[in-house]
Amino acid sequence: MATTNLVEQSLGDMFLQHGNGTPDHTAPKGSLYSNLNTGIRYINMIGTNVWSDLVLAAYGELYLSSTLVVSPSTNGYTALTTNMILRNNSGISLSSGSMSINTGYSGTYGMLLSMTLSRNAVSTTYTGGISIDSAAPTLGFTGGTSVDATRLTSNLSVYGTVVLTPGTTITTALQAGVAGNVNVLYNNLILWRKGI
Repeated sequence: MATTNLVEQSLGDMFLQHGNGTPDHTAPKGSLYSNLNTGIRYINMIGTNVWSDLVLAAYGELYLSSTLVVSPSTNGYTALTTNMILRNNSGISLSSGSMSINTGYSGTYGMLLSMTLSRNAVSTTYTGGISIDSAAPTLGFTGGTSVDATRLTSNLSVYGTVVLTPGTTITTALQAGVAGNVNVLYNNLILWRKGI
């Protein structure tokens, strides 16, 4: 929706503005605009009708504090929430071993999962992934690996983009091809807000 009901205050070489809708009008470089419909703020980048939204930063790193021995499900996913700690975070909090998006931080997020597994009792394949609101990881948010007597450790990684809203929880999950214990040596999930 184009800008309507534009009100502005001159601050010398730039304007402080508000109105309804996404800005599409020309203003001096550095001018600030608030969309009264959404609360999103914008800055004029080059002195024409080019605007960029001012996104509140949100990010977090969920990581495994010590080796975890787990027996993942073979017909579903087992959430990996034990020994998980949140660090380097803003706009994201820790909730029962999962990351949770705080109020005011809806948006598009990038997600990166890195996991290292070590053979414990069985040789099998594993599928690891990113679980949103305790649901099984969907295609595009999973990666596979295997461990056996000749391949004692193995890594998997997953990258994705998703739209998240306040209260949404994000964690890692693991599924096994054959029942039995596996050692999770490294489990790191990084989340960052890319835009609104």
